[in-house]
Amino acid sequence: FVPQKWRVTSESLAVFATEHLDSVEVRVLAQGEIVESVGPPFTLPSGVVRLEIAHPSSAAYPSPIGWVSQDDAALGGGRCLEPGPQPVQAGLRTNRLSAPGYNGGGGWRPRSAPYRPFRPRGASFTNITWRPTPAAGPS
Repeated sequence: FVPQKWRVTSESLAVFATEHLDSVEVRVLAQGEIVESVGPPFTLPSGVVRLEIAHPSSAAYPSPIGWVSQDDAALGGGRCLEPGPQPVQAGLRTNRLSAPGYNGGGGWRPRSAPYRPFRPRGASFTNITWRPTPAAGPS
């Protein structure tokens, strides 16, 4: 099972404690809210399709908050949920190996010459010691 995001399409959608329609109502969702299914759809003997959901704004997230009807057509209603925003799939992303500027390294690095430690060119001044000259007195 792969979790899926759903958008509430009805004006208000009751969330119940169990998959049964006669269980305790624990919350009401408004139209446009996004929820995430945490298990496969469950069809009641009456034909109503139920989903166990988690709500991203819930303090218990990612634990489920209850059950909602995905499709009430069997009771004369309609679809209560429609597929919501899905994460970008890996196949739609740019392939890193063919991306311009990819040099095979593990994160971003500026394009530059290979590392060379600093070596002074020409004369070396590492052994010079400064000694003040004695002050010239009045003559």
